[in-house]
Amino acid sequence: MRERALLAALDALAKAGITSYLEANTSEETVRNYVQLARNQQLHAHVVMALRSDGIDSEAEFTRLKVLRTLAASEPLLRADYIKLFADGLMEFPTQSAAMLEPYLEADGKPGRNFGPTYLLPDVLSWFIRHADGEGFNVHIHAIGDRAARIALDAYADSRAHGGQRSYSIAHLELVDPQDLPRFKALNVYPSLQLQWARPDNYSVEAVLPYIGAARQQRPYPERSLKDAGATIVGGSDWNVSTFSPFEAMAIAISRRNPAEPQRGELGANETLPLRDLFAACTIDAARMLGLDANLGSLQAGKAADLIVLDRRLDDASASSEVLATQVRSPS
Repeated sequence: MRERALLAALDALAKAGITSYLEANTSEETVRNYVQLARNQQLHAHVVMALRSDGIDSEAEFTRLKVLRTLAASEPLLRADYIKLFADGLMEFPTQSAAMLEPYLEADGKPGRNFGPTYLLPDVLSWFIRHADGEGFNVHIHAIGDRAARIALDAYADSRAHGGQRSYSIAHLELVDPQDLPRFKALNVYPSLQLQWARPDNYSVEAVLPYIGAARQQRPYPERSLKDAGATIVGGSDWNVSTFSPFEAMAIAISRRNPAEPQRGELGANETLPLRDLFAACTIDAARMLGLDANLGSLQAGKAADLIVLDRRLDDASASSEVLATQVRSPS
């Protein structure tokens, strides 16, 4: 049953133009499903897996992770050399479990006492990442709030200071404190952005903006701010709780508008990026983050011909509606 579901997902991904991807937060069962499909010659994508972990540094945990990495390495289209960790939760009311530098506001607009929880203590996270580096694992951290982003960056900085050379990334980044923006370039940390969430709707507006105040309202999902600070941004999705269509995410990212509710206007209008930057984020820069750029991500002699054909020509002058309507004619 699980293998049939995975095959259906792979077919849908190919039809959306996705030929390589990071499978984040991967369970042992999912690793085994991928390996079986590859052995059955039913896998037609390059898949890098970020293995789910609770982030508790122990020999037993790293033994488990290394067994799964070795299993995935038995098939050439698979790798499982990333670890997925969670620094915090979600920003939306009433959950408000994203870790913030300043507290959430109460309904009356006054500061409350809730800063959001930290899922991993800073020292625990730092020790785990240093151990992961020593074992040859890359690390991918979920961080929604600006405090969670800072904690993740601090842990990566600690690893770099101790000679860490692995690929480090942070997913989501709904808020990043301006002081932390230059640290992504300085530490060679990839911001992995799911920009389909940057559409104004009841989740991003009513459930968030009244509770974070005017200053923070100006900088949600800071794609341009990260790019301007020198970061190499990477495009991604939150599937299966969001679309995996890169064209839908790019349409939102260049407009910061909700095509279903245009009357809402823009969310973070100063954070838009041109389409060329978003194409790079979904191709060569994503390949760099995954360590696949020698073989994938750009049209160059000697690289894999993982090509798709679109139904239209797109460039920086393309309207967001054109990007959203784009269809893949011939996945290969």
